[in-house]
Amino acid sequence: MSRIAQGCVGLLLTLVLVPQVGRTQTLPQRDLCKLFSSDEITNQLGTAVDDGEIAAMGAGCQWFGRDDESYAIIQLADSSYWYDPRGASGYETIDGVATSALSHPEEDGWRAMALKDDVMAVVVLSGRPATRAGAVKLLRQLLERL
Repeated sequence: MSRIAQGCVGLLLTLVLVPQVGRTQTLPQRDLCKLFSSDEITNQLGTAVDDGEIAAMGAGCQWFGRDDESYAIIQLADSSYWYDPRGASGYETIDGVATSALSHPEEDGWRAMALKDDVMAVVVLSGRPATRAGAVKLLRQLLERL
């Protein structure tokens, strides 16, 4: 996947979670890129990554794989954006993480999400080396570091 396509993924994630008209976002903006080193993301994604870049209008961070195909995204949103895609192929709950947590495969990777208090946390790992275990571990680490 080219850098342009990867950037579009980040933009798409932003558009999905941008507050709708009349809604307010109650989470303070923070630089989530500071929560993880590139080495940590490399370990979870399974391929070397560049430094994290702020994404989703400040609500997330994305790391692009040096293989020009892989990427990792973490994002926080207000809990009002929570959805539970039980119908997704490969859907699995994640126990012991938060009020509710789940993972499911995506076209080229994995998504793991958790609802904890008033926060929805999202992790997306994409690319050939991405695994469910990596997405779940990164989600657990994200929640621990908040």
